[in-house]
Amino acid sequence: MSQCPSCKEFIAYDDSKVHHVPNYCTQYGQAFPWTITTLQLANEYTDELDLSAEDKLTLKNSILDLTRDTPKTEIAIGRFKRVYAKVAPAAGTMLRGTIQAILTDYAKHKLGF
Repeated sequence: MSQCPSCKEFIAYDDSKVHHVPNYCTQYGQAFPWTITTLQLANEYTDELDLSAEDKLTLKNSILDLTRDTPKTEIAIGRFKRVYAKVAPAAGTMLRGTIQAILTDYAKHKLGF
């Protein structure tokens, strides 16, 4: 895919990073299809985890905030870590594998992914 499906702007790939694919259109901020699909999968998987409804919502919102670097990213990292620690190891590995491709480099670094 070379253009945003919404605005038709050419996708700005970062050639200095191996396999770097952006999550959002740089023109209008629309999530790309792969980002939407991964977030949907992560949300579905989160719904199946043995967590409280509050923790599930916190996890979902944190994952969304970890897909782009904003002022919310740092607090999202803390919230994600807190809830992620409550998840069984196998479930955590599955969640990590699901979301890893759409996390920002900063979030991956801070989370140790």
